[in-house]
Amino acid sequence: VNTDGSELQQLATDVYEYTRHGSIQWSSDGSYIAYIAESDTGIPLHTIIDSNGNKIAQSFIYSYDPIKWHPSSTAIIFGSYTDGLYSLGINGIEEKILRTIGFTYDHSPAFSPDGRRIAYVHHEYGTLYYIRILDENGVITEVDNYNSHMSSDHDEELEIAWLSDQSIVYKIRDKDIITVDTSTPASYLIFAGKPYSASHIIVSPDKKEILHRGDYALNILNTETLADNVFEVEDYIGDLDWASNGTAIVYTSFLSA
Repeated sequence: VNTDGSELQQLATDVYEYTRHGSIQWSSDGSYIAYIAESDTGIPLHTIIDSNGNKIAQSFIYSYDPIKWHPSSTAIIFGSYTDGLYSLGINGIEEKILRTIGFTYDHSPAFSPDGRRIAYVHHEYGTLYYIRILDENGVITEVDNYNSHMSSDHDEELEIAWLSDQSIVYKIRDKDIITVDTSTPASYLIFAGKPYSASHIIVSPDKKEILHRGDYALNILNTETLADNVFEVEDYIGDLDWASNGTAIVYTSFLSA
């Protein structure tokens, strides 16, 4: 659909029923859309189409992990429960880039801005959670044990993102926002979830602000000053995102649109 609401076009009819934030993503160059499709047997499958709805590539790995694009718009990356991390290219080639061993779950991966490293969640059997970095040479570095930060076990909803090639950010469900300097490594609390709880964090295109959802509020957190601007709304907010130029935001509400 155009920004003025004209030329509404249906691109796909097989969207997975239980979608969540991050389940539909444009590539950075605007040429492709990745989303989670539903197979005839109800299996969630990561899928790439072009802007006209033509199917370009589809994974056959069971996964409803959020989608993240490579900065070059050539591939997406996602995790599969107890299986590992996968990439799916616009050329149709699927590749396992990290093998999960034993009762562990590696998921929620995100490429660094230069595309050379991947941050992801490593969840060991029980309640041990870690943020790890996989570099282009296959070397894994543990950069944060976020058990010390959290009181929730929803590690699938950390929404890891990169602020720079050295710094990542993630949120604890309905609580705090944490940054990690991967070169130190050291972690810092930059937003404490009072009186608002952090949810659905999205880094602005220029990496200077973090948009997140509060309780009946839109919050924009400045990554340098840590000032948090709160814009209260009348309805509970659903999904939200930045405009591509970072000058505006869009959101859905439960009672309106």
